[in-house]
Formats: sequence, C-alpha cells, structure tokens
Amino acid sequence: MFGRTTFSQIGGVPGWVQYPAFPSCTGCSRTMICVAQIANNDLGEEGTHYAFWCRGCGVTATAYQQT
Repeated sequence: MFGRTTFSQIGGVPGWVQYPAFPSCTGCSRTMICVAQIANNDLGEEGTHYAFWCRGCGVTATAYQQT
C-alpha cells in the first residue's frame, strides 16, 4: 500500500511516489533502510528524495522519484 507522498519525514516507512525501490548495500548486499525523505513540494518543486543507510556497513545512498 502506498501512503501520502507529499511530505518530508525522518525515519519510518517511505511514502513512495512511484514504486518501492530500496537499494542494496554496496558493501554487504543487504537491503538498506530509509532514514529520511524530502518532498520537493516543501521546496516549491516536484518529486521526492530518499536517503538510505546500511546499519551494518555504514554505507549511505540516495534515490529520487517523481510522477
């Protein structure tokens, strides 16, 4: 189920704009957790940025989705 996607948050379940897209860690290949999302409508633009982190390796990644 998809939630509301027009908000920013720290932690929790991401509100995906398109489809779930959790990246895999480049260090250990585990699925990374979402630590934050920033909705660009808070900045007057379109789309949402997502920040991910691997708890085991400390590797980070980002993703972007828009309609």
